Amino acid sequence: MSLPKLMIFYLNPIALNFHKIHGMKYLIAIIISISIFGSAASQSSENIEVLAPLVFERRIEAQDVQLLDVRTPQEYAAGHIVGAKNLDWLQRDTFVEKIKNLAKDRPVYLYCRSGNRSQQAAQYLISEGFGEVVDLRGGYMAWPKKQ
Repeated sequence: MSLPKLMIFYLNPIALNFHKIHGMKYLIAIIISISIFGSAASQSSENIEVLAPLVFERRIEAQDVQLLDVRTPQEYAAGHIVGAKNLDWLQRDTFVEKIKNLAKDRPVYLYCRSGNRSQQAAQYLISEGFGEVVDLRGGYMAWPKKQ
């Protein structure tokens, strides 16, 4: 049952009579379920910040960041964000080797075509001890200033 249907069910007079009949156990179960659902929905993805394109752009212009394009070299050649270094996530061995040259104490901003590969790469970077990892929401497809 989805959350809106659950709320309608709970506010329904029949449901209220059901509650009176079955006592507080029913109410407590509902509250616990909503609490668990709500806390799971609000958690971030392993300290990875995902930013809208305009916010992402402002940040990479204002800060000293390491900007990574994790798409293939062909995708990168077809257009990329100015200043981005191409580290192809699909070439895992090369990716793993090249990130050793990055500073773990400096922010890493990354993107791919739509956001899938960059999320995977971001999770890997976090697991390798990078402190600040930021992903572009919607990937290069959402980037307003395509080159």
